[in-house]
Amino acid sequence: PINLPKQEPGHLHLAFMDSSKSLRYAQRQVFVIILRYSFYGIFFGLTLSLIPFRLWFGKPLMALEDTVSQLTYGNLKARCDIKGDDEIWTIAKSFNYMADTIENMIASTKELTANISHEIRSPLARIHMTEAILRKRMENDPNAQEYLPLLDLIQEEIEETNELVGRILHLSKLEMHRLSD
Repeated sequence: PINLPKQEPGHLHLAFMDSSKSLRYAQRQVFVIILRYSFYGIFFGLTLSLIPFRLWFGKPLMALEDTVSQLTYGNLKARCDIKGDDEIWTIAKSFNYMADTIENMIASTKELTANISHEIRSPLARIHMTEAILRKRMENDPNAQEYLPLLDLIQEEIEETNELVGRILHLSKLEMHRLSD
């Protein structure tokens, strides 16, 4: 503010300021306002530009994450259905190939387990028949009575192994059924 002497009627008092100082001050104020609104514009522009970016990257990544979670919790049929020709599509394609490989390996392992169990049962049946024939012959021979406890031990081992093979077959069938669902 400029203090003027008390005005007398009919007199005009003029006050002059240094114009270079006021011009620099005004320029500075305009620059600050332009700078402030430029930052606001950049901030809102970036915020709005992230929406398409999120849609472009976010949805495929969330779909891939969902598929990974499904596979993690045992859904071996889970595959990622992402279309495109970018890095995310390449990762999804590799993931699907990995999931196919894992599914095939697990199915092969289960099938192998079932086949091995069946193959073990055949020799067990032959051993059991041989044990039964030997037992019948030894029961009638008084000199062979001391070997009967050994045949009892063989019979117990055959029964335990047969029971174990039965459990493996049962688990294999349950797992094959679960995989087919």
